[in-house]
Amino acid sequence: MGGAMSWVSERSLVSAISNAGGFGVIACGAMSPELLKKEITETQKLTNKPFGVNLITMHPNLNELIDVCIEAKVSHIVLAGGLPTKPSIEKIKNVGTKVMCFAPSLSLAKRLVKIGVDALIIEGMEAGGHVGPVCTSVLAQEILPYFKNEQTPVFVAGGIGRGEMIVNYLEMGASGCQIGTLFVCTNESIAHKNFKEVFIKSAARNAVSSVQISADFPVIPVRAIANKASDDFVKHQREVIDKYQKGQILKENGQLEIEKFWAGALRRAVIEGDIETGSLMAGQSVGMVDRERPVKEVMDMLIQQLALESTLRSQIQHSNYIAEHEAKLEALNKQNQEKSKLQEQEIKNLKSENATLKGELEKNKNQHSNYIAEHEAKLEALNKQNQEKSKLQEQEIKNLKSENATLKGELEKNKNQHSNYIAEHEAKLEALNKQNQEKSKLQEQEIKNLKSENATLKGELEKNKNQHSNYIAEHEAKLEALNKQNQEKSKLQEQEIKNLKSENATLKGELEKNKNQHSQTSEVSLKKVEKKPPLSKVAYVSLVATSVVGSILSIVSGLFVLSMIATSVTSALVAGGITYTMSKPTTELKEVNIQSSGNNKACKI
Repeated sequence: MGGAMSWVSERSLVSAISNAGGFGVIACGAMSPELLKKEITETQKLTNKPFGVNLITMHPNLNELIDVCIEAKVSHIVLAGGLPTKPSIEKIKNVGTKVMCFAPSLSLAKRLVKIGVDALIIEGMEAGGHVGPVCTSVLAQEILPYFKNEQTPVFVAGGIGRGEMIVNYLEMGASGCQIGTLFVCTNESIAHKNFKEVFIKSAARNAVSSVQISADFPVIPVRAIANKASDDFVKHQREVIDKYQKGQILKENGQLEIEKFWAGALRRAVIEGDIETGSLMAGQSVGMVDRERPVKEVMDMLIQQLALESTLRSQIQHSNYIAEHEAKLEALNKQNQEKSKLQEQEIKNLKSENATLKGELEKNKNQHSNYIAEHEAKLEALNKQNQEKSKLQEQEIKNLKSENATLKGELEKNKNQHSNYIAEHEAKLEALNKQNQEKSKLQEQEIKNLKSENATLKGELEKNKNQHSNYIAEHEAKLEALNKQNQEKSKLQEQEIKNLKSENATLKGELEKNKNQHSQTSEVSLKKVEKKPPLSKVAYVSLVATSVVGSILSIVSGLFVLSMIATSVTSALVAGGITYTMSKPTTELKEVNIQSSGNNKACKI
């Protein structure tokens, strides 16, 4: 498979590779859709063999380029320069065109196959142009074993210059190899003669990867033959970095200046022959290019090397097989000789054993003749005995048959009785079953009634609970109001008692004064009448009645705790409020009679 090289892999070289038995690939590069269409058409005029087209995934007109390839009925499209999108792959595959992609790692290879790629190309760092960080042999060891038993073809690229290396990768599981550098110096290549001469003169070590000076300004690694432009690129990077460090340029602008350095450099080298300032992209296999030759010769050379290597490997394998086979034969022969010795010894032992057995057999024959005569006499006696026994058995059989007939009659009688019993039992079972069904229906109806009654009781209970809750709330509000009223009344009574005490003190003072005015013995009669407020009695009776009613309702509702709480509240109110009021009787001085013995005058107050 021919590697796609911009400005090199065009109609002449691609058609020559396909005509020579390879698979040519057009490098689209920066071509417009119109130019690509023309290139494909011209290639098809030069060959009727299959060829492919390499498209850069970052091309701004990628979809139009795919349409051009589909319209031209290109059999294979190679997507390079980035991870292709699934829609792009599906668009290509929907028309029956095969899709090939570059896989720089095993994980990416798996992902590409998962989204529908038909074949993979693994390219190592020995290749020319834009390269990755891993060498070809390592990638091959990582990826080929995984896809060896899969249906996805894998092509190996990078640093391949001889047929022997192709054999290695084929034996590892590759479907083929991609070669680019060897075809640059072919007669069919349109590369400038200056460009070709540099390739012929260069060694593998001259094809080096581009140098990056600073991590702040990353450089995409490109393998090319070192020239003046390579040195100028290093100087250019240093100048840009110096400007950036001095603040004379923005980082983004500096990165753009570095990337612009190689703009148009490949075309200058390949087409114009500028080998000083142009880009001499080449793989490390450039050291194997010794002269310009036709594509057919390059293909024949690779095939001859491949065939010779395959033959040598086959011969080596055959020699190893023969040596291994001879060793096995020798071991087998030795084993057979040892086995033969053992068999001869075994035969000797068997012959000795046979002679012994023959003597024993002759002895057994004599014993057997005596045994036969004795056995025949025993058989005759036994036969006579059996005949007598047979007669007895025949009589016994006759008796048993008679007994059997009697038993059959009894068995038939028992069968009839059993049938009657079964019929009677089944009738009883049927009646019992019917009775159980009726009972079950009654029980189901009773259960239904109980459930209905239970639902009604639950409703009434819920209603009583709500009524009771409302009654308790109302009762508590009344108790609170009554308590407040009693507290206010108690305060008034206390104030009245205080006033009466003050009035009594005044009266006592006047009485003492009167005593002093009258030296004669006087008799004073004071009537103190206690008055219980009728309101206290009414409140007390009302509270007791309320407590009793609340307790009864609580007990009926099953709320014994509420009964206890109601009783406790009532008792506390009676003891603390109303009882206090009743224990403080109102004192009233009804009438005071004062009689003086001196002048017999009476004073009524």
